[in-house]
Amino acid sequence: MMTASDNPRFDLAERLILGAAAGLAGGVVSGIELAALGRLPLLANLVGSGSPVIGAAAHLAMCSVSGIVFSLLAYGMFRRMRSLVALGVVYGLLLGELGPVVLQGSTAPLFSLDWSIGLLLAGHAVFGAALALTLSLLHRHTLRKPLGVKEKDLSL
Repeated sequence: MMTASDNPRFDLAERLILGAAAGLAGGVVSGIELAALGRLPLLANLVGSGSPVIGAAAHLAMCSVSGIVFSLLAYGMFRRMRSLVALGVVYGLLLGELGPVVLQGSTAPLFSLDWSIGLLLAGHAVFGAALALTLSLLHRHTLRKPLGVKEKDLSL
């Protein structure tokens, strides 16, 4: 019986979907910190708004894209959870350092020792860990279901 991992065309679709979903999961976890620190309006400024709700939506969209990129880069490691989570933490820290440079053209947060920047970097590390853990768990779940077979078709 063919599974999702046996079909290379499905592999790409699977990576995109699982990456987006894992990015959203990591975004919810790290978004709690952003909301607590009052940083959501700053993210909303990127799209011309000051609303925390718009900031949360922008944050989740960026997390979803970040999850897809991570999923494509780390696909061969999905089965090695510890290594994947460690890579996710490093990925999250890189996003925390490079995100402001790419999105705002700012170099101020790079390697700063300011406590608020430290909290944001910690949040990005948590994002990366949650992203990688979720991605690994989702990938393991999809391998258990045969490709093209619905759950109701499996019952007798």
